[in-house]
Amino acid sequence: MKPIPQRALENVKSVMLTLLVVMSISLSVIEWNGTPGEVSVGSSHFFSSPLYGHERLMTDFINPNAIWIWTKGNELFRLGGKTATAKQILSQLQSAQIHTQGFVHNSPVTLPPAHGAYLALDYGTRLSDGSIWSYALPIANKTEHLSAQGGSLYLVQGPKSNVWSLEFQTAQGIYQMQLSHVSSNLKDALIPNNQSVPYAQLPFENQVFNLPYDAVSMLTQTWILASPLPIPIINSFFRDPSLVQTVQMSRNETAYTDGTHTVQLTRHSMGFKLSYNAPEVLLKHYHVSVREALSAAIPFVDSHGGFVGQVVLQQVNTTSGTGNVQLQFGDELNGWPVFSQLNQIQLDLINGSVTKMQRLLPYLQSEVAQERVTILSGAKLLQIIKSMHVQGVQSIMLGYGSTLQTLNEVQLVPVYQVVANNRVIYLDAQTGQPFQGMGM
Repeated sequence: MKPIPQRALENVKSVMLTLLVVMSISLSVIEWNGTPGEVSVGSSHFFSSPLYGHERLMTDFINPNAIWIWTKGNELFRLGGKTATAKQILSQLQSAQIHTQGFVHNSPVTLPPAHGAYLALDYGTRLSDGSIWSYALPIANKTEHLSAQGGSLYLVQGPKSNVWSLEFQTAQGIYQMQLSHVSSNLKDALIPNNQSVPYAQLPFENQVFNLPYDAVSMLTQTWILASPLPIPIINSFFRDPSLVQTVQMSRNETAYTDGTHTVQLTRHSMGFKLSYNAPEVLLKHYHVSVREALSAAIPFVDSHGGFVGQVVLQQVNTTSGTGNVQLQFGDELNGWPVFSQLNQIQLDLINGSVTKMQRLLPYLQSEVAQERVTILSGAKLLQIIKSMHVQGVQSIMLGYGSTLQTLNEVQLVPVYQVVANNRVIYLDAQTGQPFQGMGM
């Protein structure tokens, strides 16, 4: 056997040494970023990223935005949809049975009810196609062919404490369910407690707005802003991260693509913003229900970073006659919506699959300071809006805005969100001055 030349032997050693170094680096990267595990999401396979948030279930998102209490004394109060009292109200309906149901004909029933006390469960756009009745209100699971226009379900007490009427508006008219065997404790919900915020129905520009009755106190909070490593989350969007090409689009924007899926990472005032895009093939006359969209969206987010904060489903937008559904998740604080991109996630689904996802990667990690402040009443706010000559007001909502205090601290302050002529204006809820927040 002819001996191997010394030069060739050295070359072989060099190649083997190089391979060992590459393998060592690869194992180190995997160990640092977390070993990806393949998961099935819809019809596509991705690598799951290390969660910096937490996994959620469908039932976590089917809560009312708020519950409105109209008392026998003609007073209006607001409850946050996730307050302890709101949860009690929903649980006290679990034992209810439907005695009769159907459309109201030749009856003076109006919505909201014109007389007497009632509870109004505000579900926003979640019941736009009726597909999640079984999650929102299990007793009404046989009404999935009906959509609640306006998003409100009205509960009116009958002649007995355990008899109530559930009423809501549909395209065909008012639908009414006569409920029996309702918990007798539900009547106590018509009596405001310390979680109930006094509101008033105030007229403005030929409309009526629900606004705080007097000077309400709210918390101003300071939070630590945490930023996760973006690369593990980016890798989770690709079947084989080793095939991903990096393209520097600009100084503040980098794109990652495998030729099919693309993730863009953009530098934001508060950190990195991630935008995911997949191929879109829109099929005509392909219907996707809200329930089907949520069933695909929730595990998708769980597998690509997870949810952070007290995120709720804020908005559902559907395009009639197509399989296009847009879902917007956002944070809540003490029962009030947070008007900020922090902890906000937006997804677009076509034909039941996620084709777009946007989220700001920094998130509110822990509270470090708080201060109780007094905000303007609704009547005072309307005077300020009128003095600003704002016209075409469509909605007014109280919540929180965000402003950057230091590089890693964010302050959440009470603000009024005013939508006028499809333009959004934020006003400081303490002073009424325009609020210029960060990440809004």
